[in-house]
Amino acid sequence: MLEPLLEIGFGNFIFPARVTVILNPDSQPTKRLIKDSKEQNRCFDVRQGKKTRAVLVLDTGEVVLSAIDTKTIRNRYLRYADKVNGITQSEKEKSNEGTQSKEKNRGN
Repeated sequence: MLEPLLEIGFGNFIFPARVTVILNPDSQPTKRLIKDSKEQNRCFDVRQGKKTRAVLVLDTGEVVLSAIDTKTIRNRYLRYADKVNGITQSEKEKSNEGTQSKEKNRGN
């Protein structure tokens, strides 16, 4: 069985299991990480000239710059995780309904 791929923008894909962290590019430590990875030729820029909106760090140490927002990539990653764990959309909705009813009961 083939492992699903995570779309990170402009027709570029990665194996989601290789992603260790998804970072917001605006912090100073992340900017240093990007600079260092470029100097070490370990940076993949798939933005096609657009602003960096997410920085993905892979388990190999490579850094991937994406123009797709961190929340969008996270949501795509969560869909991948659901597939891997065998969770269907209906199971997820049932789980959310249970959580919402518990929260309502706490409010009373």
